[in-house]
Amino acid sequence: MGKLKIIAGGSSKKEQDNARGKLFEVCMAEILRHLGFNIENIPNVNYAGMEIDIEGKAITSGVPLYAECKYNENNVSSKELQAFFGKYVTRWFKDNRSQGLFIAIPAVTSHAKGFYIENIANRRDITLTLLEEDKVIEYLIDAKASKKHDTIKNSIPQEIGKPGDWDILYADIGFFWVQYIIPPGEGIPTKVIIFDFEGNPISEKKL
Repeated sequence: MGKLKIIAGGSSKKEQDNARGKLFEVCMAEILRHLGFNIENIPNVNYAGMEIDIEGKAITSGVPLYAECKYNENNVSSKELQAFFGKYVTRWFKDNRSQGLFIAIPAVTSHAKGFYIENIANRRDITLTLLEEDKVIEYLIDAKASKKHDTIKNSIPQEIGKPGDWDILYADIGFFWVQYIIPPGEGIPTKVIIFDFEGNPISEKKL
């Protein structure tokens, strides 16, 4: 499975991180709409000082949804998962049909996963789902891409080389496939081809 990369501008690392976080929320809202949710508020609904990134309802049942989006360079900590769990429970007290969704890119730490398994995953009275990178990418391709990655991979001419790793790139101008190419006779990728989400090549560059 590839990686999800979000690109955003800013005059400092903090501004870039904030902009990437906002773009990630927009990206996830699009996926959730595809999955059958009416997204009412984005971003940052505030309940008595508690910010929730995305709020919505299932279109068919009206079940409330509350989602937290974390896009980090490193795995997301148990502290962040526990903080969202506390926010979610306050909404669940008001409507026990409420669903929570914690979206973590690239993943959560082992301690966070342990907390989720021990305290959340097997409970029948609450519904809080953990969504990590592989599943996010699967949903994203299903929702937004007109071509699957195999189509992109198989379009690489043999004389250029063989496809290596790949990314999905998301910026404020849209989604793109980034395919790394291993030239003939070499062992590491030294070229990259960028495709739009329709599968049309945009560029071929050396690394």
